[in-house]
Formats: sequence, structure tokens, C-alpha cells
Amino acid sequence: MAALSRLLLAALLAFAAPAFGLAQQPAAPEAEAPQVLRFRFKPPADGRLAYRIVQRDRVVFAGTEKARAWSHVVEVRVGGARPPDMLEATITLSDVRLDEGPADDPYYLVAKTLEGRALPAVLHDSGAPVETAWAALKREVAAGLARHTDPETARGLAAALDRLDPEGVTVLYRPLYLASVGHLLGFNTDGSVRSYDDYTGPGAVMVDGRWAASAAGRREGEPVVLELGWRIGMDPDAAARALGPVLQGLAEAAARPEDRAAVKARLAAELADGMEMSERADAEYDYALALIARFTHRHVLATAGYGKEAVLEMERIAP
Repeated sequence: MAALSRLLLAALLAFAAPAFGLAQQPAAPEAEAPQVLRFRFKPPADGRLAYRIVQRDRVVFAGTEKARAWSHVVEVRVGGARPPDMLEATITLSDVRLDEGPADDPYYLVAKTLEGRALPAVLHDSGAPVETAWAALKREVAAGLARHTDPETARGLAAALDRLDPEGVTVLYRPLYLASVGHLLGFNTDGSVRSYDDYTGPGAVMVDGRWAASAAGRREGEPVVLELGWRIGMDPDAAARALGPVLQGLAEAAARPEDRAAVKARLAAELADGMEMSERADAEYDYALALIARFTHRHVLATAGYGKEAVLEMERIAP
């Protein structure tokens, strides 16, 4: 794994940052198992939630860098319960803006095409979207892409819509899906790190072989604000096997047509040494409202010579 020590994380995000940025104390080897707390998702009485979201990504490869950024507002109106643990809802994507780079981010283009529409959805009681109207929306999205990007990008994305996410959950509502991990994971009440060796919950990539770790602590001077942190990762060899084809597709798409064969060969050689797949999330949980107030998520895919970092920042603006 020597190549992994040379990952381009100087240009991206060092996953091995000080653990969680929280005041934690590792549990003593022979101490009793700590109590575990889960933080509920409680929509307000009128059912309305709104979040402002900024998403940025950077790709670094062969000495070149490509950056993109876009932002939007997500408004959730939670309706009645669907027993035993689901909630009916509508979700509206608005104020969709391209802030930097070319108009070729698929998540931006889908949001822009559906901007202003109240879309039906079903949420798990953790706030995670689990059902969408994607099957009925795909044809409309494919037909509308050309209004917001160049013809070649529109055609390519229209052909790839089924491969992005067959259920449409992460295509339409990725920020809500990623933030819901803060309601699903358990957190040790003594501030120690809680580990999950075989994590199968939501994340930036849904593949087997992931691990997760969580920790929480109170913010000094703010008794109703808790700081939550969690990490998700994979063994480098397992990540290369599961996600290598994804990384190759990203690298080839970023390369010039005449360079794609060489890029493919170079990346295949690097994947033999493994790859980095890491997620780092930090959230502020408002204990009084039982809602996440702020959420930051960073996702890294990298080999020795290729790296992609995606950063998502979400802030609750209502209530």
C-alpha cells in the first residue's frame, strides 16, 4: 500500500484529521459498555422544513484540476404518517444556481430541470427519503436537460439517468439522504467513539465492505446544541475492487478524448495498489427542536495520481 501514502489528499482532504474534532475519551478496555443514544428526527408542527445547500467538487488528475460548485434550497413539507415508520412528504427544489465551473454536474442539472416543482416523496422517520417519483420524472428530466447545458452533455446524461440511481433517492435528495445518517447511527453517551465494522446504511456510495464510526459531544456554553461526527470508510483493496470502475469512468470523462486510453491504463495500474474511499461528516444537532441545524459532508475517492473530493454544506433556514 505504499502508493496510498502519496495520495493527492494535500490537494483534497486529509481523512486522517484529528478524530472528529470533538472532545472524546476512548472507552477503557475493561469498562462497562457505554450507553447508546440515537437522535430523533422531529418535523415541526406545521410540517415545514427548509435547508440551504452548497455543493462543491474538485477533481485532480495528472497535474490538472477541475472545480465545480452549485447551490439550491430544499423545502420539505411533512404530511401524515405511514405506519409503521414512514412519513408522507412533498419536497421542492428551488433557487438552483450554478456558482462555479461548467454546467455538467448531473445533480445540478436534475435539480435545475425540476426547479420549483413540489415532488411527492416518502421519508423514513430518520428523515431519509426512501420513495420518490423518479420513475415518472426521468422522461421529463431527459427532455429538459438541453435547456440548461450543452447538447452533448444533455445527451450523455439522458442516456445515463438509470445508472445514476434507479430509485432516484440520491439523484433528487442527496443532502437529506446523507444527513439522515446522524439520526440512524448510535452515539455513545460517554463521548467515546462507537464503531461499526459492517456498515450497510446510507452513504455517498452504497457498496458492501464499509465501516463506520461515530462520536458526539456537547458544545460548551450551548446546552441544547450537540456536535455529532461520523466517518465511513473501506479497506483500500476492497474499495478498488468495488469502486475502481466508478473512478475510471470519472477519470476518463475528465480527460481529453485523445488521452482517454492512456488515462484508463494509468488508473488501472494505480488501482492495483488500492484506493481511498472516505466520508467525513459533522453536524450540529438542536436538541430542543430535535433537528439537525448544520451539516457538512466530505467524500474522497483517490488513488496515487487521481483524486476527487465532494463537499456538501447544509444549513437549516426554517424553522
